[in-house]
Amino acid sequence: MATIKIDLEGVDELERKLSKLSKAAATTIAKDAVDEGGAVIQFHAQLNARNVFSDNQRGQLRNSTRNESIRNSPVQDWIESRTTATGAEAEIGPHVIYGRIQELGGTIRPVHAQALHWVIDGEDRFAKKVTIPARPYLRPAAEEHIPQITDVMRRTIADGINDAV
Repeated sequence: MATIKIDLEGVDELERKLSKLSKAAATTIAKDAVDEGGAVIQFHAQLNARNVFSDNQRGQLRNSTRNESIRNSPVQDWIESRTTATGAEAEIGPHVIYGRIQELGGTIRPVHAQALHWVIDGEDRFAKKVTIPARPYLRPAAEEHIPQITDVMRRTIADGINDAV
């Protein structure tokens, strides 16, 4: 998957304030900020998936969200965040195995059989390969919402610093 890096303005001032905090507090604040930024991406990716994939499909990817808050979503595993030596990072993606090929597109070929097999309306279908077009839902969620992501991350950092100092 593509990597999207978001640089926050005022990093020097932020580093001065963070230096006053303990290492544990600073990494907790960084992880909280990454979680909140990731939640914005996850929310918009799930909305995009609902719009990209038709009602005729099974809908596991499209329906992997509810109209409730992301924190209460059954697909909380869309966000996997962790602290690092220099701060925090997150990986964001759906819990269904075919999410990546839907995002990027590609060709599926059989690995352990002569042909691919699936059933549509009770009728067996076979193919030597299937090409899936790209149906981006995750990348646009990040790329189109950078201002919102950075804003929520800034506010989370500011709140965390104010609470800690």
